[in-house]
Amino acid sequence: MLIAILPLIVMTTGAFDAEIAHADAARTAERSPQVKLADLLGSADSIDSISGRGNTFRFVITRGDDHLELIATTNHRDVVSVVERERDFGGAGIIELANLSWLIDTMQATTAVTRLEVDDDGAVTMTTDEGMRYMAIPGRGSGGNAAVEGRWAGEWNRDEG
Repeated sequence: MLIAILPLIVMTTGAFDAEIAHADAARTAERSPQVKLADLLGSADSIDSISGRGNTFRFVITRGDDHLELIATTNHRDVVSVVERERDFGGAGIIELANLSWLIDTMQATTAVTRLEVDDDGAVTMTTDEGMRYMAIPGRGSGGNAAVEGRWAGEWNRDEG
């Protein structure tokens, strides 16, 4: 009798697993630009600069010998697209290397960057899926202890909601 029920249990379990996989894929597809941005920043050897204007944000990173530019766009706040492209600096153009590299470890532990905002002074605030906010302030992060400055800004800008 149990042998006759076993195929039914296996078929039901398989259908349930397929349903879960489909739901996970739909959630990933929905958040993919946000996940992609966190992954790309987390895989960098250095994060050289971050800038924002309007709904467009530019991250200059180095991975190995490659200089890359990540262009993220938002719909006024939420990250909706990320494009990675190679950037040739011709041996010049980067004055301050790796001044934001403290973000690499943070992004490796982050699932998604959900929001990007730029203020009037050019400071870019990144919000993660867990509600943590990290601020990159122009001209800061290269002197002194960048990790402490960055984490301090992140802790003080945590969403309270």
